[in-house]
Amino acid sequence: MLLYRNNMRSLVSELGVLNMSMNRGVMPMYGSCWVYVRRLKHTVSKLYQPKELTPQEKLKTAKKIEEASCKSSRLMKEYGIIKSVGNGYFALLPLAIRSINKLTKIIDEELESVGCQRLILPHTATASLWKQSGRWQGMGPELIRYKDRHDQDMLLCPTHEETITSLVAAYDISSRELPLRLYQIGSKFRAEMKPRFGLIRANEFLMKDLYTFDKDPQSAKHTYDQISLAYEKIFNRIGVPYLRVEGDTGMMGGSSSHEYHFPAGIGQDSVLWCKKCSKG
Repeated sequence: MLLYRNNMRSLVSELGVLNMSMNRGVMPMYGSCWVYVRRLKHTVSKLYQPKELTPQEKLKTAKKIEEASCKSSRLMKEYGIIKSVGNGYFALLPLAIRSINKLTKIIDEELESVGCQRLILPHTATASLWKQSGRWQGMGPELIRYKDRHDQDMLLCPTHEETITSLVAAYDISSRELPLRLYQIGSKFRAEMKPRFGLIRANEFLMKDLYTFDKDPQSAKHTYDQISLAYEKIFNRIGVPYLRVEGDTGMMGGSSSHEYHFPAGIGQDSVLWCKKCSKG
């Protein structure tokens, strides 16, 4: 709600007065007055939400297609949350952005509470940088590569380990400045052989990636535990079921890795879970 002061009483009715500054028993004067004006906001009913409802006669066919895709993807398309604009590419419509903003706020609050700072990294990287880590040669056709106008090999980043390491290494950082915890929320790219499940296996997707720098293994373990707890708080605030299980460290290596799985019928991984110790 915004508070305006105006000396023209004629504006009161035009601006839409919700309340006037008056003490008990005091009548409003023709002179100066306080005018409350409600801030205009988009409500759900006013959002651009083009619906693509499936006709009843085609619903059975659509449900069969869901066996190879997923019901949530069909519903998000039907109710104007997302729109497919190509094989594995989606436009996120206003209602989707509304949800993303709320999710982003939760992530920001929990990560900032453990000393993380948000930044934005470019979507592209040079082949020379990725050749240093070995991922230019190690990753297969899912890595989207191209040449720029200067005939230089480039790529669209699926993750940003090389970029963030190069950025931090460019500055002289003392141990007193550690731990350093940097994260971003942005688009990532991968050339899926067969995009499916809507946003789940798309060629372009939104991801939160966090990179931390510590002075020794003990400090790194402390950071790892703090971030893991922050992730659990995020999932609990959102209210989704999840399983935290040990995972593969992958090409980047490392001494420990965990994955957070959302139990779903369309899942592609098998999880071994112990109900007694709550570990997997």
